[in-house]
Amino acid sequence: ITGYVATYTGQIVNKYFNNSSSATTNINDTNQSALRLSITNYNTAGISGINLTDIMPAGMTVASLGANTCGGTVTNSPNTAVVLAGGSLAGGAAGLVGLQTTSCDIYATVQVAGAGTYTNTVPANTLNGANQFNATSASLTVNGEMLSISKTLTRSGSLFAGDTLFVNFS
Repeated sequence: ITGYVATYTGQIVNKYFNNSSSATTNINDTNQSALRLSITNYNTAGISGINLTDIMPAGMTVASLGANTCGGTVTNSPNTAVVLAGGSLAGGAAGLVGLQTTSCDIYATVQVAGAGTYTNTVPANTLNGANQFNATSASLTVNGEMLSISKTLTRSGSLFAGDTLFVNFS
């Protein structure tokens, strides 16, 4: 029998804005987006004491924290980072065919100061300094106002049937 055999070990951190590693939003709709940090364990042994700090890029802050399935304590002080302290993650099942992993997620809502592209990166080996795969990034592109309209009426006073009213849009 010949073939390709791959083995994985260690942990990986993935991050997403609005469930995508590259998301776009319009500031006319909202200046907030959903952030998800996902930690995956490729080992059969569980890991405990997981510590992870995800520092937001300039112009982005943590508006609120959401669900945490990684255990431990998640904080956002001083609103410029998501910090996990003392998390834990079970190991993948042993002796089964196929890739066996476990994962957990941390959710937060982030807020941006204005239009632009915000790239948020977790450097490699920052998950407890363990055997973490490569650095992981997600980018959020926030488009500015697309169109601004104002109107003015050029007639004052009463308006009767058949009268003409001029409306200027600019």
